[in-house]
Amino acid sequence: MSGMGSAAICDYKRLFAAYVLGLLGTGIAVVALSLLAYDIAGAGAPAIIATALSIKSVAYILGAPVGAVLSGHVPRRPLLIGLDLVRVAAILTLPLAQSLWQIYLAVLVFTVASALFTATYQAVVPTLISDERSYSLAVSKSRVVGELEGTASPMIAAALLVVLSVRGLFLAAMFAFICSAVLIARTRLPASERPRGEPVWARLGRGARLLLGVPQLRFLIPVNLAVATGIAMVMVNTVVLVQADYGSGPRTTAILLGVMGFGSVSGALAMPATVARFGLRRTMLSACGLVIAALALGPFAGGPLGLSGLWFGIGLGAGLAMTPALMVIRRYTPPADQAQVYAAHFALTNASLLLGYAATGAISGILEPDAAFASLAALAFAASLAAARVWRGEVAPRVQQTK
Repeated sequence: MSGMGSAAICDYKRLFAAYVLGLLGTGIAVVALSLLAYDIAGAGAPAIIATALSIKSVAYILGAPVGAVLSGHVPRRPLLIGLDLVRVAAILTLPLAQSLWQIYLAVLVFTVASALFTATYQAVVPTLISDERSYSLAVSKSRVVGELEGTASPMIAAALLVVLSVRGLFLAAMFAFICSAVLIARTRLPASERPRGEPVWARLGRGARLLLGVPQLRFLIPVNLAVATGIAMVMVNTVVLVQADYGSGPRTTAILLGVMGFGSVSGALAMPATVARFGLRRTMLSACGLVIAALALGPFAGGPLGLSGLWFGIGLGAGLAMTPALMVIRRYTPPADQAQVYAAHFALTNASLLLGYAATGAISGILEPDAAFASLAALAFAASLAAARVWRGEVAPRVQQTK
């Protein structure tokens, strides 16, 4: 990466590798949890998995702001290592679980630690990378591996099951977190910046206050809502559209979900060049337009092939709209406050998805698919219009650099 010294490049690579290992461990653990739930509950496993994923979302919403505060008060390297070890301990208890409350408690501890880790990672990366172009590429890479985690981890878990039991998958996840901790132990991380004399409780709400107070940051709220509407449509209704309306099988459902993921990865990879040419605001609003168009064309999909094009468009829009968000935060937030805003945005993203799932589930429950597509397209359009009104024009880049 241009604009970075060799030492900073090595530190960033180690930190990024630790982040990737953490995502891999999380993905394997989710697969193992699904199999364990079936062993315990049989046909009741979906309810357990749904509850565990809900716990995960709530933990991410509540845990990220706490992680931002910790990253400003606790040395970052020991904090990241400690969070990896907490994840190891939580995973260690899952194979021993004999009741549902034990599974839910372990999932809660594990996901809170993951939320704190992600919030701290997002706060550390801009302190290692001063050049905006290099930071843009780093953000894109993080988004790509985040998307690939959902598809690569199940395949890796399936390969591991050839030689390991279900409980052996938990050991593999633990090994990934231990390797992550070892890499972080070899990484030099800059000290955090924090205002002096401010109580911890006041800092918990700082990120949210900045998101609401700065137009360029407030812009991210309706953008997230617009994109969440499209993502929720894909995640909630793909199986019904494919198997009930189109008469295809589970394999087609899985392929179409993968198509959206591929679209998101494509958007993340295209983001640096697109932002460099068109700017942050125009790129993100145009990406929201892709999501709206795909939803509006839903009634005319005609079958799995047409639907795959629309799902790719939603994924592409999601990648182009959500990946630059961290660049907006870096550009329009003072360095000392960036950790809190990164965490607030991380929580906002998960909250937006929860709202999107709830709205899509409610609308799809009372309307036919064509009407549901139109209603969700209208919601995404309203959110995008609000975003355009919040941030009316992009000014020359004002990069916040941390030396």
